[in-house]
Amino acid sequence: MLVAVKAVRETIATSTNSIAWVNVPGATATFTVPALRKDLFIAQFTAESVCWGAGGYCPVRILLNGVEMDPASGTDFAFDSTDAGTANSSSWESHSVERSRAYQGSFIPVTVTVQVQYMVTSAGANFRLDDWHFTVQQLH
Repeated sequence: MLVAVKAVRETIATSTNSIAWVNVPGATATFTVPALRKDLFIAQFTAESVCWGAGGYCPVRILLNGVEMDPASGTDFAFDSTDAGTANSSSWESHSVERSRAYQGSFIPVTVTVQVQYMVTSAGANFRLDDWHFTVQQLH
């Protein structure tokens, strides 16, 4: 049964050249899981992206209360690529990712946060996201 749906979107571009995970600004949704209930969360993130500069690629992950949602592949999921250094800052494309994870509530209601993060896998690479849409469904 569908409990809640939250959608967050942004048309202002954001970029990173961090080789460590950083939050996509604004790509966060919060929910409440009632006491002693197990809910399933399904998250979709779609964005116009460009990954350019040094070789490597640009991963995205989605976290549920700080734990990567499934399939949890860490930096192994390439949301976009520098195409071995041949992409440039005008190589825009649309990409998406979908993840899911069950969450078991506690003896009291719990607030759950779902967050998108991004990074680059190679120093000298750049990752830009624009016109993104983040949707999270809570099901019981």
